[in-house]
Amino acid sequence: MRRRRKQKDPILVLRWVVALVLMVAVALVLVRCLSPRPTPQYTVDPIPGIDVSSHQGPIDWQAVADSGIRFAIIRLGYRSYDDGLLHIDERAAENLQGARAAGLKIGAYFFSQALTEAEAREEAALALEVLDGMTLDLPLAYDWEYVSADKRTGAMDQQTLTACVHTFCGEVEEAGYAPMVYFNQELSRTLLDLDAIQAYPFWFARYAEAIDFDRPVLLWQHSDEGTIPGIQEKVDLDWWYPD
Repeated sequence: MRRRRKQKDPILVLRWVVALVLMVAVALVLVRCLSPRPTPQYTVDPIPGIDVSSHQGPIDWQAVADSGIRFAIIRLGYRSYDDGLLHIDERAAENLQGARAAGLKIGAYFFSQALTEAEAREEAALALEVLDGMTLDLPLAYDWEYVSADKRTGAMDQQTLTACVHTFCGEVEEAGYAPMVYFNQELSRTLLDLDAIQAYPFWFARYAEAIDFDRPVLLWQHSDEGTIPGIQEKVDLDWWYPD
């Protein structure tokens, strides 16, 4: 007479499966928590600064300097993400002059919504016109940002954006200024080819306690909620990692 094989208890099997899944999940969490974050190594302490535009209104630059801020990145102008028209920042001149007079190091940026290399070249020309030969201590940054799918740049592709970056930065270099590229974490993962533009310093935006970025940066914009004496509105806060 043949013996019947003892059947496994389905409840017991389920418990073993659940326990195994939980063990794997815990192991993965531990590995992630204990592994070092991909933060680049810097040999100097960062220098505190801000970046501003007309959105901050009139600024008491001496009060800013007295608060411990050491540098400012000034918006020179922008292209509208609705109609594509170019504009000079209405406070660019006074911010450049005020920050310099207060003893701050200064840099600049242009907010781009370029769709073509020709538009990027127009933006560089306007930025250089606003500077009018003024010496900068930090680079002139190309700040192209994705706004939304329904705006004029909503269908931008990586190849075209890379070409726009090179065009703007090339014009800046030819005029005797150091270029820089601004971007946030999302853009770096989706649309921007960092390998193709690594010849330029990076200005990285991530609002967190740790930079958590695996490439060296010149500037880290770590907050957009800064409160600084001399500025009535919230302001972006930056760390500068000089060479």
